[in-house]
Amino acid sequence: MKLLAIAPALLAALAVADQVWPLEQYDETFPTFTTSEDITLTWEDGYFNPYIGHDYTPATFTLSLAAYNNTPTGYYIDWFGNKQPTYEVSTVVEIDDEAPTKALSYTLKPELINGWEGDGYWYFFITNWVGTNGVAEEFGTRRFYLTN
Repeated sequence: MKLLAIAPALLAALAVADQVWPLEQYDETFPTFTTSEDITLTWEDGYFNPYIGHDYTPATFTLSLAAYNNTPTGYYIDWFGNKQPTYEVSTVVEIDDEAPTKALSYTLKPELINGWEGDGYWYFFITNWVGTNGVAEEFGTRRFYLTN
């Protein structure tokens, strides 16, 4: 039954954009999106309320886009003596600080950050909000590549 409730929202999102991005999806594939088409982020009712039994869903959330170079620029030794990679500093760009949580989707035209494109750079969305219980929350999506 839950699938039937999700299907209309997903079909509506598909009609709007070719690049649909369910926030709940965390598989390991890295899709490639393009800046020439909109990306539609989708989520289920309750995504912004990680608490069972209580509804602390806020009216809005902040949406940001982050990018970083996935090619190591150096290495350091961690506390356990293991060699760990260091990466070029990531950049986070705030897209909207009042995105509505009840909309169940958000459509935007992505832009390259620092001119970074292709499989040498990872992009991901960050959602953060303060629930009606006063607790700040933040989630990041799975990574993707972005090209012109």
